[in-house]
Amino acid sequence: MKRQRVELGREGFAFEQGETILTEYSYKYTAAEVEQLATRGGFRVAAWYTDSGEDFAVALLESA
Repeated sequence: MKRQRVELGREGFAFEQGETILTEYSYKYTAAEVEQLATRGGFRVAAWYTDSGEDFAVALLESA
């Protein structure tokens, strides 16, 4: 590992040797929990899409 600088468009980022980078937050929610979170944020679930095994889902939210 070594010190690096990365350019993305007009932005530049410097990384020190050994510096950690957070790349993702992962949360798991039930459909009911998504509905509750949406409601608290002023939204409602307009549609719910899942894979055939219902292992993954995407909720389409609308302004309440």
